[in-house]
Formats: sequence, C-alpha cells, structure tokens
Amino acid sequence: IEESSMLREFNKLCKEKTLFEIYTDAADTNTFGVGLILACDEEFYILNCVDKYGFYDGVTCALIADVYRISTDTVYLKEISKLADYNKVSLEDKTSYCDNLIIGFLNRIKNEKRICAIELCESDCDDVYGRITEVDSTQEIIKIATVDSHGQNDGITVIDIKSVSEVYYRTRYTERL
Repeated sequence: IEESSMLREFNKLCKEKTLFEIYTDAADTNTFGVGLILACDEEFYILNCVDKYGFYDGVTCALIADVYRISTDTVYLKEISKLADYNKVSLEDKTSYCDNLIIGFLNRIKNEKRICAIELCESDCDDVYGRITEVDSTQEIIKIATVDSHGQNDGITVIDIKSVSEVYYRTRYTERL
C-alpha cells in the first residue's frame, strides 16, 4: 500500500517532535488545532494539544483523512510555544501504542478511567461522553458508561469501533464532567 502524502508528513512530524497547526474543519478554514503528534498509523493520528493560551488541552485521536492542511514554523506557533514554555507545559509522552492505534488509544483511556468525548461517523460533534468500560477488538465494539453534560451517569452505550472518527480526553471540558 502506498503511503499518502499527508501520512508521510505526519510520520515526519512525529519523528521531529514539531509543534504544528492542524486544520480539519473545511466549513471554517480559519479554525485549527495546535499540538504535537505522538503517533500515527495509516488511518489515525494521536495529538497532544495546546490551547490558544499555551496550556495543555488533552489528547486527541482522529482520522488522518479529515486533515486537509498542516502548518509549521508560523509566527502563531512561535508565540504559542513561548506561552507553553512559560506555563511549563510538556507535550512529550512516552506512551507506546499497539499496531492498531485507535484500539490502543481507547484502552489507554479505559485504563486511566477518565471521561472522554467521542465523535461518530464524522458528525463534527461530540456524540458520546463517558468512561470506557470495555474495548473488545474481536467484536469491534466499545462499551461506555455515559454521562450527561453535568457529569451525571446516563446509562450504557455500545459503539461500533469502525464508526469512531475522533476521540479526545484530558481536555479542560472533559475533566470538568
């Protein structure tokens, strides 16, 4: 299988440990995230994120296919990097993932027992919030003890892993739930 151009760039950024801007919302081309690539495979990437104030803002695992632009060495990134240094933010992460990146990432969240947000079917919204209780790679499902917008228990949800397009956790928002 031939490696896509974007995947080559992700692999390069992962090796170089370079802070970069990532654009995924084609409907709003002025919106982007900032972070450091931790890992990638043919389908997904894992990004340690920084917010616009230079503070740590969680970890995201999302589809490479949704990325239409990446930028490095911008003036904005230089300023964010200064803020992150001032805020003593470290984006390095020694976590190793299995060959199937999404499975490894979901297991990491499950083991840490943290609330995560999951986007399904490239909906561009957070479809499910909760704690992952089971990752069954054989059946290709995950079970989640869901929570509502106030962090209150709201039942159990079973999701087909193939429908997951983005997962994030340890953000300021998910930590408040």
